Amino acid sequence: VSTQSTGIVVVLLLELVLLVGSLVSKSRIIQHAQDGFQDFVNQYNNPDDDTMKKAVDAIQLNLECCGVHGQADYTPTPPLSCCRDRSISTWDQCSPNDQFVTGCNTKFPKFIGDVVNLFAVVIGFALVLDVVSMMGAFYVRQHSPKYDNLS
Repeated sequence: VSTQSTGIVVVLLLELVLLVGSLVSKSRIIQHAQDGFQDFVNQYNNPDDDTMKKAVDAIQLNLECCGVHGQADYTPTPPLSCCRDRSISTWDQCSPNDQFVTGCNTKFPKFIGDVVNLFAVVIGFALVLDVVSMMGAFYVRQHSPKYDNLS
């Protein structure tokens, strides 16, 4: 058995483990992501970590939600990322029709689940592509003329 064959088998096994592991652990991945988001919302106004604030803002804007359970997660007022209108500079300027009132806990699990599913599809496609490529390589090797006497 050559080193190349061993490497190919290791890559295939790794892809298979990633595929099965992501699907089996999907609910734990979603729960872990929700817990992390809850921590981020709790620390939103922490002046030491702007990265956390940007992450929460991006999630709220993209999922059109506010906080974990709703606007009440923020005091005294929700952040501007809980408003659809991007031209405002204070929360008071956000009209009620533009406010995201639904908490992200209703949308976040589906979003994370979709990301895990997409990851599984990509890994599954790579696994199938690897297997088909190997079969083609083995076929070519078996049916090609031998070039042992090329001196």
